[in-house]
Amino acid sequence: MQSDKIRYALISRQRSGTKFLKLTLSKHPEIFTHKEVLSVSPEKSKRPHNVHRFMMDRFTQNPSAIIEDRTRHNYSAYIEYLYESSNSPIVGLDLKYNQLNQFTTFKSCLEKANIRVIHLIRKNVLRQYLSALQYKLLDGSKIPDDKIYEIGALPITPAKLPCDSGLLNILRAALEQIEQYRTYLKAHFPYCEIHYESFIPKGKLISNEIPQPILQGIYNFLGVSDKTFSPLVTRKSQHPYLIKELVSNYDELEDFLNKSDLGYLLDENFNKS
Repeated sequence: MQSDKIRYALISRQRSGTKFLKLTLSKHPEIFTHKEVLSVSPEKSKRPHNVHRFMMDRFTQNPSAIIEDRTRHNYSAYIEYLYESSNSPIVGLDLKYNQLNQFTTFKSCLEKANIRVIHLIRKNVLRQYLSALQYKLLDGSKIPDDKIYEIGALPITPAKLPCDSGLLNILRAALEQIEQYRTYLKAHFPYCEIHYESFIPKGKLISNEIPQPILQGIYNFLGVSDKTFSPLVTRKSQHPYLIKELVSNYDELEDFLNKSDLGYLLDENFNKS
């Protein structure tokens, strides 16, 4: 029997600001959010609530649990375990598109778990792509989620981007994936859409907090009782560097994208939209 806890999932593409939002929400005494429980990275798969740990324990206790027709039951039990493992009245999961695509049975079980979905979208997929490149270059998987560091403390390594159809295909695929998940999530869950760009004040590049109107909308959606709580997030600010700082062949990229239908993703064009 389900408890009366409010269950939610924070769903997004990688590098879309989930850490910033998750840490902000988790400062509220009523809200607890699990880290990426479906991550298959060596570091994250060691976490106590990770899917691999849960399934291995289950298979060890009962080898027949690995049989295919028991898979759905196991994932349903895992979802219940996650939501009941915290004493907080509001419990969330941090889930990424690529993880849900890999764990399709988990995804279908989630539809029956009585949850609400916050869909976090980074509309500028070029910035998202560059952020992912920087994360890979820095080996960001080794940076703790709650590590406190100052703006500029991490080095920037400008990347040379291929100005060809391959890059356009990557960006268009990202936009298509966002739209596919928007359609899917709206059809199956109570739905709240938040844009990463709304965290950054217009004309600025740095944000130390999520604007109160955005936060209040999320609190209302989650059914928070104390909506007056104002969290203080003690980690680095959101600081989306200028694209020209992250791309070594920026002039070539600017000319190339402006000749395509994706020129609006460049800073000087995107900020006008």
